[in-house]
Amino acid sequence: MIKQLKIKNFKSIDKLDIKLNKLNILCGENASGKTSIIHSILLCSQNNIDGKDVDGEIIKIGNYEELKNNNQNKEIRISLYGYDAKKTIIYKRNNNPELNQDNLLIVNAKNEKDFEFEKSIFYLSSIRTGVMDTYQKGNYLFGSDGAETISFLYNHQDDFLCPKYMNLFNNKYKNSTISENRKFIEHVRFWMEYITKENISITSVDRTNQYVLLYGNSRIRPINTGSGYSFLLPIVITCLGTMLLEEKNPTIIIENPEIYLHPEAQKKLMKFFSFCKYFCQIIIETHSEYVIKSAIENNKKDTNIFVAKKNQNGYTELSEFQGNEFKTSSYLEVIYRSFGIITPEFHILLYGLLQQKFNNLNHFFESSIKQFDTYLNSLSNVKRKNWEHLNRDGSITVYKTLPTFVRNKIDHPEAKNPTTGDNYGFTEDELKKSIIFLLGEL
Repeated sequence: MIKQLKIKNFKSIDKLDIKLNKLNILCGENASGKTSIIHSILLCSQNNIDGKDVDGEIIKIGNYEELKNNNQNKEIRISLYGYDAKKTIIYKRNNNPELNQDNLLIVNAKNEKDFEFEKSIFYLSSIRTGVMDTYQKGNYLFGSDGAETISFLYNHQDDFLCPKYMNLFNNKYKNSTISENRKFIEHVRFWMEYITKENISITSVDRTNQYVLLYGNSRIRPINTGSGYSFLLPIVITCLGTMLLEEKNPTIIIENPEIYLHPEAQKKLMKFFSFCKYFCQIIIETHSEYVIKSAIENNKKDTNIFVAKKNQNGYTELSEFQGNEFKTSSYLEVIYRSFGIITPEFHILLYGLLQQKFNNLNHFFESSIKQFDTYLNSLSNVKRKNWEHLNRDGSITVYKTLPTFVRNKIDHPEAKNPTTGDNYGFTEDELKKSIIFLLGEL
């Protein structure tokens, strides 16, 4: 298990120090640095001690000149920290003309096996093997594209899962038909059926190194089923398969686990990850609000969410949230915190929640907007913006805070200033400032 990751001068990353949890989610805009974080871990897992450049057997992403920061000649440094292990790799420019190589790799590792690909670190890329008529045995346990997972399933289908797994499984799913069955393949089938409502079967083609995968009781070929099944299966096999190995708390990295999955299946997949966190560490890169929301609901204390973005200098910055920091656990808050999308609907939700909090503190059954706005106006950090309302008797009520202004504009989009006749309006920046204020007061 990786407790901490430090990165310097790598691709878009100037300097990052990341504390990892049992379940970790990377999200953010495209090209914001999420994949660079994953690549840094994979570079360490290659154990390429004798390598002369960045590329290795697992990951091929270029050379030193391509991966260093722009306008910098500083060394690239990546460090992984476990409970009692540390590994650091350093790439730097070679200034010795007598050495016939473009750059140098220095590895400083106390225990290399603690951070070795397919021994303690496992990876499934977004370019996973999808629908195929047959699958063949590969060179790895699972492979970064998941192609070898079918071979692993066939070869280990009758292996027994550990007692710890079975105790937890029987506690959570005690009414399951396989509550007393420890066979690996039966639990792969259980989780596939739980997430997608389809079971699987696997057979070997005689006198070949090929395997055939079939779905459902009618034994349908993958080509005739939804693509989501084929992209999901390597995830289930890898997560459960690591429990058959002797490694303690391995790290599994998965890019876009939601590929081709219906939102309800995505939510169930996160329940599967919530179960697996007791046996392995999981790092996910995702663009799905369903994945993030489900992670928050099921793993508040064990989930870290990292939102990547580029700063004004073009370097990656990370905002970090723990699951229990979300105030509402709503989809509106998820897309705001995780993707930076601000919506009037989120403002309506927050304004209503804060008004309810105000009512409860003051033992009001229901306060008026004027009462609540007066309370908001008493807070020193509230932004102010006047909204004039013409009453039936000809008098004018003035609301003085930006949150109430935004609330009134959303509820009354055609409203005009009774004094000037101008249409009321707020900017996106004002909406964001109001949302930040309301979140801070909840």
